[in-house]
Amino acid sequence: MKRPDGRNWYSERWGLLLRTRLDGPDGELLCDRVHNAICETCRVLMARGITGPFETRKPGIDYACMTGDIEKTAELTIREPDSVDDARPVHFTKWKPFDLDAVSHRADLAPASEDTDPGMGGAADANAPVRPDPELIPEAAE
Repeated sequence: MKRPDGRNWYSERWGLLLRTRLDGPDGELLCDRVHNAICETCRVLMARGITGPFETRKPGIDYACMTGDIEKTAELTIREPDSVDDARPVHFTKWKPFDLDAVSHRADLAPASEDTDPGMGGAADANAPVRPDPELIPEAAE
């Protein structure tokens, strides 16, 4: 995947970011700026009810670069070593969806900072009512 200036998209954490399309380079965009394109694309296809065999191709190459089963691949993700000292190679492992229960759903407020920077004007009032800015609310379509 290229930037508008022709350079590749990279992420500091994941490296090269990829894009997948359905039915060739001019087809419908499935995934954009992903690091694990095969597994993530198979999950997108499964969400659309598309199953069965798949193949990946690259422009200018006359044969499939990778083949597999959408349902089986959707259950996988890539596991990379945690550090350069980790002797395990990059490999496929079972994918787990994000666990919403791992995140607190409570609306607890963070404690106010006791160390206020004079340029910041002091701690915010945690009990102040929240009012939306009327200029930021879009008008209803008629």
